[in-house]
Amino acid sequence: MQQWWQRKFVLGAGLIGAIILMLESVIATFVWPTYKLAKYPLAVLTAPDAMFASGFHGLELVAGLLILLTLVAVWRFARYDQDKTLSAAMQQLVIVWLATVILQLVWPLNSITEAVLARGVIVRDVVFGGLVIVLIWSLWRVAIASVRREMDSLANGLKLLTILFGLFHVLQFVVPLLGWPLAGFFDVLALDVLAAGFGLMSWYFMRLAA
Repeated sequence: MQQWWQRKFVLGAGLIGAIILMLESVIATFVWPTYKLAKYPLAVLTAPDAMFASGFHGLELVAGLLILLTLVAVWRFARYDQDKTLSAAMQQLVIVWLATVILQLVWPLNSITEAVLARGVIVRDVVFGGLVIVLIWSLWRVAIASVRREMDSLANGLKLLTILFGLFHVLQFVVPLLGWPLAGFFDVLALDVLAAGFGLMSWYFMRLAA
């Protein structure tokens, strides 16, 4: 009997979530004309004093849960297949992504001003920066585990997207020091390549489903 985590729509849920994340900045540009994609980080969309903050919180939550559903399904697949390496890597990714979804929901910026104006490093920056590092490590572990299973297209795609995810996050913090108003642009790129990584994983395992 087919288990819930073997169904195509469960494994494909992450692809829908990834598309929602990619569309977030596009939707914001249309519904909130004062939002500057290149200049402002995506965190301004969910600040308490932002227009449509509740709507963007809802979008991120739905996307995050859809991706989480697929990640849990892939983790269950690895456990069922008795692949300890992939199972351990997916378990870590599930925990880190769940923590990311929860923290984004319960710990938004205090205000739009906090994101727009130049300021020193705050506790939130340190926590989310650490989360990004662990997320990069988790994705890389999944990529390495995929190599061991000879899932070469998945492994190569995840490796590339993980490297880009880390690079864009570094650039997001470097460009303001150079006086370039492009922090928001690299923030969007970082989210998009992360979403692409989850979408790739969802699409890959969905194809394997009966």
